[in-house]
Amino acid sequence: MLNLDQTRGFQVKVITVLDETILGTIYSVNSRNLTITLQTNTIPSPTSTSANGNDNNNSFRIIQNNFVKKLIVLNKPDKSAQINKITLPQLVDLTNIQNRIKDTSNINTINSTTNERSLVFETLKKTLNDTKIANDKIVVLGDVVIEAPFKVENVKGSGSGYELVKRIVDGVWQRKGG
Repeated sequence: MLNLDQTRGFQVKVITVLDETILGTIYSVNSRNLTITLQTNTIPSPTSTSANGNDNNNSFRIIQNNFVKKLIVLNKPDKSAQINKITLPQLVDLTNIQNRIKDTSNINTINSTTNERSLVFETLKKTLNDTKIANDKIVVLGDVVIEAPFKVENVKGSGSGYELVKRIVDGVWQRKGG
């Protein structure tokens, strides 16, 4: 008994319930939606040339299994003519994909750091006017510095503004939930 995947490449004659005869090669069998796809040869026409100028005399017929009255195998393909399964590395450059994933994760990290910095900066700016961004750090009152990831433990400085800045940053993270 043959598995349906093993019938690819068989030349068959299909007679439908409407007594239509279709000759072709089994291109694929889909057991999910119960269809057979046949690759058939068509009569060449003046408009049947492809973009590269080659004759394009192949067409495909998709037939639902319940419309098949009779299926006759005309000949089995040789082993060399069977369609080989394609593995992923043959189609995709894995190093390119890994580089893209790494670039995307770097962008996401930069964006999250930028969003955190913006949130802390905006909150500090509303409370304390003397707040600015310098070299990816937030500088408040000239002597208090907050470094990435802009959490309370990264607040550095001295003076009376130091405690106030720590409380404001802590409040930002409490509201944010982190």
